[in-house]
Amino acid sequence: MAIDELPQTEETLWIRILGRAKTQRQAILELLGLPEEDARRSSVLQLLVVWKVTIEGSGAINNEEQALMATLSQAYLEWERQTEARGMQQGAEREARSLVLRLLNRRIGALPESVRSRINALSLHQLESLGEALLDFASLSDLEAWLVGQGQ
Repeated sequence: MAIDELPQTEETLWIRILGRAKTQRQAILELLGLPEEDARRSSVLQLLVVWKVTIEGSGAINNEEQALMATLSQAYLEWERQTEARGMQQGAEREARSLVLRLLNRRIGALPESVRSRINALSLHQLESLGEALLDFASLSDLEAWLVGQGQ
């Protein structure tokens, strides 16, 4: 069976991306339609970006490759958007963690490394909650009790 004769299902998506022309472009568009949290989607997007750069770097692009480049450009823009969003999320978490740790040091004193590592494992939402809760802390035991309540 040829790749372009495969049924258009998620199970065949990964093979159809290796196809040619319309079959390949359709598979790439289907990939872009997968949920963002799908790990396979992110991995394949990275590969498609590398592929786009490789084709661009080769110089001469034929008509079929030009059509593919348009679809790969969509994949590139999606990858770029995801990468930027992930970077912004990581930056926000890093800043929130830094602020909470500074406030805790000021409020209850130096923190044991074991407590710091538990705080480092918190999500952004949990860090924001801790930032509010720490205003009521009087001692390290208050912080530890809060962490236990968060499953940390």
